[in-house]
Amino acid sequence: MKRRTRFISCLLILAMVLGLMPLPFDAGGQVLTVKAEDLPISGTCGDSSTWTLTEDTEVVNWDLQGTPYKLTIEGTGMISDVSDLYPYLDTITSISIEEGITGLGEEGFFSYPSLKSVTFPSSFIEIPEYAFAYDPLLQTIEFGNQLTKIGVQAFTNCYSLESVTFPDSLTTIEGRAFQNCTALKSVTFSENLATIGERAFEDCYKLEELTFPDSLTAIGESAFEDCGLLYVTCGKGLKVIEKAGFYNTAICQIEFNEGLEEIGESAFEHCGNLFSVTLPDSLTTIKSKAFSMSALTDFTIPKNVSAIGEGIFYESSDLKTIQVADGNANFLAEDNILYEKGESGAPYQV
Repeated sequence: MKRRTRFISCLLILAMVLGLMPLPFDAGGQVLTVKAEDLPISGTCGDSSTWTLTEDTEVVNWDLQGTPYKLTIEGTGMISDVSDLYPYLDTITSISIEEGITGLGEEGFFSYPSLKSVTFPSSFIEIPEYAFAYDPLLQTIEFGNQLTKIGVQAFTNCYSLESVTFPDSLTTIEGRAFQNCTALKSVTFSENLATIGERAFEDCYKLEELTFPDSLTAIGESAFEDCGLLYVTCGKGLKVIEKAGFYNTAICQIEFNEGLEEIGESAFEHCGNLFSVTLPDSLTTIKSKAFSMSALTDFTIPKNVSAIGEGIFYESSDLKTIQVADGNANFLAEDNILYEKGESGAPYQV
């Protein structure tokens, strides 16, 4: 994981000391305060894009020195350079990206401490990595209806974000995109979402309920680890749950549709409330510790399962009944002990 916060802060301080960027101080060393009557302030942020600062009149309870700013970006093409905005980033409270702008450079609005809302146009196709990471007051995001991808850690550590609704154009949520958004309670997924990357929603403690679309095929490693999830509804397209996908969540029961092929290592490990799992005949692989330390009381191995990892029920002390579906050519259960079929007939340790 990249850790750039300290590095970027040092660069900003060095640049201010060396006079390599506009300073937010006047000639006498006093803090530069831009009054509302001095607005708008404007500049360029790309070959064909411009920015303008105006007073954000919708802000309430403003207690910082200076004017709260609304940043409007207009033009066409990419936002490639926002360095001229650094003197004002502490007091930018909203960003409106207008139609015609198609993208943003990596870390574009990283660590804007007062930013509360951002609006994207339909022309905006991808949100790059770290674009709005570490924006602690960000509460409202309005995505454009042509957005296809949200990049790595794009909104990580946005502690005030409570709800996100993705447009149906979105197909990919990359790793750690919303990691540690600790206030996030509601997520509405795109009907065309295909993949959720590793740790995409890890540590979203208040996220309790999710419905996955039929288009979703893969849930990445630790994608929902340490979330507060209680209820999950799976779509018909889900094929793979990667390692620790739902590790240490509060899920009580889950039912998978036909099409699921693999449950990864520790996928539901430490889910102490999980008492019921319904698995489809399409399932072929259950990896090690998949249901370790769960509250399962009975479990049926589907007929097409051909590979089972070690300790899939490790320390699941409530488990009383293990069965194998008729027609399974690889395993059998006798007296609640799972055996692998073969010449040896040796017990298969679960």
